[in-house]
Amino acid sequence: MNKQSSAYHSLVNALRLRREELGLSQVDVDEKIGVTRGQCGKWELHERRPRAFLLGCWADALNVELTIR
Repeated sequence: MNKQSSAYHSLVNALRLRREELGLSQVDVDEKIGVTRGQCGKWELHERRPRAFLLGCWADALNVELTIR
């Protein structure tokens, strides 16, 4: 796994943990973002990658601030 992939996987895992901390289901997040049911699950399982806009929406839905350096 390269450095970019590793950073992405760490980000997704952090978002999953945050979702769980908030007591939200994947479907709850799908509905908050306005995406197809099951989309959050696919992102969390690394089956699909959200576009940048949806990644921002995902973070917003979990009250997470993303900083890119």
